[in-house]
Parts: sequence; C-alpha cells; structure tokens
Amino acid sequence: PTLAEGALDVGWSLLGGAAAGFAIGRAVLWLRDRAGPAPVEIAVSLAAPYLAGLASQWLALSLPVTVIAAALAVSAAQVDPETGEARSSAESRIAAGAFWEEASLLASSVLFFFAGLALPQALSGFGLWPLAGVIGSAVAILVLVVAIQWAGSWLSSHLPPLSRALDEEPGATRAAAAGVMAWASTRSVIGLIAALSIPAALPNGEPTPGRDLILVVAALVILGSVIVQGLTLRAAVRRAGLTKPEAAKAEEAQAREAATAAREAAPDEGNDAARRVLVELRERDEIGDEALRKLLRETDLRERVKEAERGGAGTGGGPPQP
Repeated sequence: PTLAEGALDVGWSLLGGAAAGFAIGRAVLWLRDRAGPAPVEIAVSLAAPYLAGLASQWLALSLPVTVIAAALAVSAAQVDPETGEARSSAESRIAAGAFWEEASLLASSVLFFFAGLALPQALSGFGLWPLAGVIGSAVAILVLVVAIQWAGSWLSSHLPPLSRALDEEPGATRAAAAGVMAWASTRSVIGLIAALSIPAALPNGEPTPGRDLILVVAALVILGSVIVQGLTLRAAVRRAGLTKPEAAKAEEAQAREAATAAREAAPDEGNDAARRVLVELRERDEIGDEALRKLLRETDLRERVKEAERGGAGTGGGPPQP
C-alpha cells in the first residue's frame, strides 16, 4: 500500500475503533439501566466485549481499541459525579465484582493449560538450536521490550497527574518512576498464546519453519520476566525511593472520613453523597484508584445492608431458573 493508503487504514482502525467502542459502551449502559436482576446485568456486561469483537471484525477495526473504548465508556459513567447516584444496583455491583474476579482466574487458568499442552512438543526440538543462542535471543527480546516500556513510561511521567506527584515527592526522579512502571509490567501468557496461533503447517502441508523455536523463545521470555521482574520488583520500588507504606493508609483514612462526613451532612442522600465525595477526591488526585474502589465497595455493602433491613430484596434476586 501507499503511504496515504496505509495512513487511512491505520486511522480507520484506531479512530473508528474508538468511536465504535464508545457507541457500544453507551449501548451497554442503556441496556444495563433497564436490566432488573443482577444476573441479567452481569450477562449484559459479559456480552459487551464480544459485541466489540464482532464489530471490530465486521468493520475491520482494531480489536483492542474497540474493547478498551467500550470499557472506558462504561466505567466512566458508573457513578454520576454531579449527584453521586450509581448507574446500577448495589447488589449488581457486588455480584459482578465477585463474578469477574472468578472469570479472570478461570480465563488465566485455561490459557496456561493450553500453553502447557503445547510446550512439550515445542521443547522436543530444543536440541536443534544452540542453547546459548536461544537463551540470548530471549534475553535480548526481554531487554528490548522493557526498554520500550521505559521510554513510554518516561514520556507519561511528564503528564499530569504523575508529573505533579513526582514534583511533590522529594528524591523521586522521572527516570526511576519510569523504571518501576516498566519493571512492574511483566510478560503474560498472552505472548505464548500469540505464538501458538502460528499455524503448525503451511498451506502446502509443510511444517511452518521456526514455529517451535518461536514457542520456546516466547516461553523463555515470559518465564524470565515473571521470575526476574517479579522477584526483584520490591527491591526496585524501594531503590527508586517511591515507596510510602503509610501513604495508602492515609489515603484510605482520608476517603473514609470524607465519606462519613458526607453521609452525616446529607442524611437524605446517604450513600449517594458519599459516592459523590469519593469521586471528587479521585478527580482531584487526593486519593488513588485502589482507595476509590475499596471505599465504593464499602458503600455498596452499606447500601445492600440497608435494603435488607428494609425488607427489600433489591434488584438482585437469584439467577433465573431454566
């Protein structure tokens, strides 16, 4: 393709994917607003990434961009920042959180299972290549990936709110922060799954050259990343001067105190007032995502208890019977 054709294709894939993902996200919100029982709402959320996948395939869009844009559109509207009202019921959010934790664990387990089935065949041909060359290739790829991630992280450290946080932190440098962000991003089994997607044979029936080598190198890259980066991450964070064990507790205490004060100041609004304050604290970067998620979950639990005390079953209920 020409340069213009390539630019148009990439632009359509990325910008079109973002637009399609946003539209799918808004459609999912519309459906979830009208879904009653929690299992139905969870089913809608489960179908959302598949809808994004179908749209990206039909329209030749970027699959990751489409899915991520849909997820951002949904997550950004979970709580109304003006009123503090949540888009779904407390029962649905509590049940959905537990469901997706288990779904993520099961998906990861399945990926590792299939990767494990394919590795013995790949390793059977390990003796065909020089051991030093294979290990050296894996090390070089891992170093290259970490270096690219460091460069991207270093650029992001110049953008707010990270830039403001680093400016306020004595002794912290952007290079060290970028190093920690890159070092914390370990390789996942997705790389091995991508290698497994290479056909075992060409259309003419001949084995795909180098497929086993690619599988072995991919496995070594992932294994080396998980072991080396995983075992040294704590030391890297401490050496970078970014660790503040008391900071997380202080954020959580600040958020809990603000939420309690909001409930007491506006008893008619109750948990809506607490959610509104928590979102405001996050938007001002006074608390982080972890504190926000934890306190929002506590708010949902409080709301669910109140529903039970009033004798209502909420909008959750049990799963529909076939």
